[in-house]
Amino acid sequence: MKFVLLSLFAVMCLLGTVTADEFEVGGKTLEIPAPEGFVLVTPAMEEVYHYSQLVDSADLLNENVAYYISAAEAPAALQGELPELKRTFILKANRKLKDKVVGLVNFLELKKATKREYRQIIQEIKAKDPKIYERLNTGIQEQFDLATAIEVSQLVPFEPHFESSHALAVSMFLTIYLPPEEGAAEEAEPVEEISAATATVMNVEGKLLFLFCYAPQDDLEWTRTASRDWTKAIIAANDKPPVASSYPSNFDPLKPDQGDKIAKWILIGAAVLVALAIFVKKNRIKTD
Repeated sequence: MKFVLLSLFAVMCLLGTVTADEFEVGGKTLEIPAPEGFVLVTPAMEEVYHYSQLVDSADLLNENVAYYISAAEAPAALQGELPELKRTFILKANRKLKDKVVGLVNFLELKKATKREYRQIIQEIKAKDPKIYERLNTGIQEQFDLATAIEVSQLVPFEPHFESSHALAVSMFLTIYLPPEEGAAEEAEPVEEISAATATVMNVEGKLLFLFCYAPQDDLEWTRTASRDWTKAIIAANDKPPVASSYPSNFDPLKPDQGDKIAKWILIGAAVLVALAIFVKKNRIKTD
């Protein structure tokens, strides 16, 4: 069976087929094309699929819509292996907002508020305000149930680098320190891992989606370009958002704290996913 899957995958790669899968978000069906050069993770990729489910359960803010790995790593994944996953894409929906519908005008206001919050966070980080790191670390600890002292000791976001009427993107470096392995010498230094990431919030047919793109430290610019291209492809594959929002009385996208919340959801979510990915690499989680 795995041989058949590998053969079909090889044929698709040779044909250069670009397909869009349908996903339901808050009762609405959306068309999501795969990022160029990447494939959707499916249950046939046992170890990687197990990892994607772990990512989903560890993030209490957002839930997975789709998870993609490099086409070059797909054959190993179909053989039941867990590849390095150096470059990945994750599409998520906020658990609290997935049923809401946000119109064009309100999304513009949300972007303005989110950008203001980004700038404030960046100023705090540049001033080395310890409270921001404490706040981010606390957010991660609340969502991790891992028996290890993983700490996000440095998160450096940049000013938003891409914006359209339907999207806003910010990139960042994340430095994770893990304690020395068990049995290491007392003077052993913590292990440092630095990742690059781009996070995008976008309005697709009135649904707020969060796109995360991860790569090694030297690939920051690639995460920006690849995320921008995928964002445009997703928006082009779906209808435009409604002009007006529709939501219950307890949801107001124009509330002053909405931009604050979205900015923190993105930064904390990005840090959680990076820390979890590194934990998996170190421990090679099994699916037994």
